[in-house]
Amino acid sequence: MPIFNRKKKVTSEELGQGLWLFCKKLSREFYASFSETLEKQGFELNEDQKFSLAREIAIMNLWIISKALGEDRKALEELHRIYIFGHENFAETEDQKIAFPIEAKKELHERYKKYYDAWDDKAGGNQWILALTMLECILNEGNPSKKLINAELNFLLLTDVLLTMKAVLDFRAGYEVAD
Repeated sequence: MPIFNRKKKVTSEELGQGLWLFCKKLSREFYASFSETLEKQGFELNEDQKFSLAREIAIMNLWIISKALGEDRKALEELHRIYIFGHENFAETEDQKIAFPIEAKKELHERYKKYYDAWDDKAGGNQWILALTMLECILNEGNPSKKLINAELNFLLLTDVLLTMKAVLDFRAGYEVAD
């Protein structure tokens, strides 16, 4: 095997940490392009909505990573631990340091359930129901809305989901888990 094809050996914890950094990168990139498209479409977001958009995109990418790498349980546990307990940083009180991660975990589980329910294993890349479900979560607190039946937004989101899954698999291919 040529030297340039060697996989980097890491622990599951290290892979989870790397996946978190990768998730943040993917989320920032999608946020930038999606925000621009939203603006062109006439969607106006206040600061709270922009924060919510960023959080929902991160959750979406966490789900994509989990869907693509379901076999890497320990690494995914570390990835989720980082996300969930990162919410402690928003706390202003000791009670909030306990409550915020609990709420983040609950929200993550609720979102994952919606996304897994919307995913159709038989549809291949034709995951339009998933894209619409994600749009509902990202832009309308999980509620249906006719304004979300928008070809450009759905196409942008669906394309991102599929490209992100491939990027995640390519990222994972560079590592060998040593534990």
